Amino acid sequence: MAGALEVDKVLLAIEELRRWEKRRDELNRSGPGKASPEEMARVRQQITYYDGLLQDMKRRAHPDNMPRFISQVGRE
Repeated sequence: MAGALEVDKVLLAIEELRRWEKRRDELNRSGPGKASPEEMARVRQQITYYDGLLQDMKRRAHPDNMPRFISQVGRE
């Protein structure tokens, strides 16, 4: 059961990373000056955080969980 929880955490982190990347793309498309520097900084900070979190999770992943993880990610 612990493996399932870890996979769920990874999937949530992937979802959050994608959400922040989508927000970054929206802000970039809106044109210069539309987003505040603070908002852009916050979006960059969140992307960096979730990217780092996923890299850490990847390093700590137990090999027995990888096939399930890969199949879960592949379905999205």
